[in-house]
Amino acid sequence: MSIICGSEYADISEEKLRNWSLSAKDGGASIKPMLVSKAAVIGLGTMGRGIAISLLRAGKHVLVFEMNKAALEAGVKALHFILDRLFLRKIINEDEMLKMKSFIQPSHNYEDLHEVDLVIEAVFEELKLKTTIFSKLDKVCKPTAILASNTSALDIDDIAYATSRPGKVIGMHFFAPAHLMRLLENVRGTRSSPETIVTAMDLGKQMNKVTVLVGNCEGFVGNRMYFHYMQQADFLLEEGAYPHQVDKVLTDYGFAMGRYEVGDLSGNDVGYRVRAKQGLTPRQQPNGAPERSRNGVRYCPLSDYLVESGRHGQKTNGKGWYKYVPGNRAPQVDSDVIKLIDDYRKRFHIQPRNIHLRK
Repeated sequence: MSIICGSEYADISEEKLRNWSLSAKDGGASIKPMLVSKAAVIGLGTMGRGIAISLLRAGKHVLVFEMNKAALEAGVKALHFILDRLFLRKIINEDEMLKMKSFIQPSHNYEDLHEVDLVIEAVFEELKLKTTIFSKLDKVCKPTAILASNTSALDIDDIAYATSRPGKVIGMHFFAPAHLMRLLENVRGTRSSPETIVTAMDLGKQMNKVTVLVGNCEGFVGNRMYFHYMQQADFLLEEGAYPHQVDKVLTDYGFAMGRYEVGDLSGNDVGYRVRAKQGLTPRQQPNGAPERSRNGVRYCPLSDYLVESGRHGQKTNGKGWYKYVPGNRAPQVDSDVIKLIDDYRKRFHIQPRNIHLRK
């Protein structure tokens, strides 16, 4: 029996997605996408930078927004650095690099957003923060502008109802690093208009993304699956494997990055906040509660202990599941993490088993 690798599954799925069209009840092929010439990205953290690069490579003028001037300057510098690396790796030529740099418009003033055709918000996963931003965007953006959120799990309708234009609100969930990972999950809200949906899908194609349309539910589709993927990887750590071994199997299979390297890049604290919202973290459990189960279901708190020890990933102190040296994003095995895992196994009397890489 032949084994299909990850890239082959991706090719099959991508071929099917090329034929996507709006359902007949929503207007079908008669609904045309809105022209998006100028876009904006709110928040220049890791995700925001990747989204901005994706838009630039699609030929869009991009207004990049941060309220804090220092954060704005650091974000623009990071964008230039990414473009320089793409040029050095011969992914883009010099003319393309210079053109994209000229298309970047930095701003810390909401009034500058009045002419953009589409905004993608990429700030922390906090509903109150996002609804506050969307309320402001609703006031300053032109009535035809689409307001999109890069939320990975929050209710799109809750965000949309902070505006007077819920039909113009949609989720556009990118995956880290957004300028490299091709999956884009567009999330339709209850009142997202057909034009808004078609425009988001068309923009995804322009950015050369594998673009899927999903419904509005907790975790959408990507993260509902990703939760179990992370969970099973963590169980392997309990049972005898280490992060670098799990990641190697995944990249050998066809993944661009392994589970633990992705966590360090996007921030291990992001998942921790989601688990805290669900009441799952160790600090939220009552005294005497079993540490390795939640509601009678097996649970591995290793990721929680990692974050609680201050290891959030690359964006903080260069320490997560791996360690990183300044100026180099290559993950390095960290003896402190190996010790954390070994101590965890000893604490719970887990006898490590030999896990063969092909299993």
